[in-house]
Amino acid sequence: MIIVLVLGLCGLGWSKEEAPNLLTTSEPAFEKEELKPLWEWGMATIGLWTPDYPGAEQGKARFLPVPWFYYRGPIFRADEGGGFRGRFLNKSHWELDLSLGAAFPADSEDNEARRGMENLDWIFEIGPKAVYFINPRGSENSFTLHLPFRVVSSTDFGRLDVRGYLIEPSINYIDKVFIHPSLGVSYSTSATFATRSVNEYFYEVSPEEVLQDRPIYRAQGGYMGTHFSLGFFWQVARNWRFFAAWSGTSYEGVANVDSPLLKKKWTNAGAVGVLWRFYESDSRGYQ
Repeated sequence: MIIVLVLGLCGLGWSKEEAPNLLTTSEPAFEKEELKPLWEWGMATIGLWTPDYPGAEQGKARFLPVPWFYYRGPIFRADEGGGFRGRFLNKSHWELDLSLGAAFPADSEDNEARRGMENLDWIFEIGPKAVYFINPRGSENSFTLHLPFRVVSSTDFGRLDVRGYLIEPSINYIDKVFIHPSLGVSYSTSATFATRSVNEYFYEVSPEEVLQDRPIYRAQGGYMGTHFSLGFFWQVARNWRFFAAWSGTSYEGVANVDSPLLKKKWTNAGAVGVLWRFYESDSRGYQ
């Protein structure tokens, strides 16, 4: 999901020093620090485009001002590791975190494939995630395997419905100094597998929802798609960073490839934005 990608970009750590002159510097802008601030606060302004739902032919552009923060506590963290985490196991090459995900709602009146059907609500996901560090912790570049298991819920903020469960193993790589000391890049590849009840929410067509071009369909559990993402982040000053992110998803061979609601075998999503950090605490956080 593009939201997860954006949150990951927001969590890619800041340099302690001022960003150097882009034409003359030979020193890396992403220095490692022994102890970073316990708290950091900032604001992100993000423009993004996402499909209405997995495999949708139509989508929507959005503009979002979003507050963000880092907290580097001994267990609970929101830091350069990406998003909010709870480090309940932090031994050797393994870490056990709290994993989160989210997706935007979709108005069925604005989507031709779903016309006459119920709207899709906000999607929220939460659950444990095992992380394996392929290269040593503290390396300049991060190369990790993520194994999350999440509960999927939908809400219109009037009610909350548990939709099922998913697993989404992924390989993630972050290069904090890419071509230029002030430029970094992140890559990830993941595959999603979900229970029937999750896929039902997106792909099932009941007898009451049948149209001439939308036959009845019973959704199946299983493979939902393979995701590829690429992000660039550019630190232009000590407290300012620009980023651009792209995510593509392949639906070839998915469990519900025959659903009349799965319109495309490949979808794209993207985001651009600026991050501004306006506060950091004097107290230092935990490693």
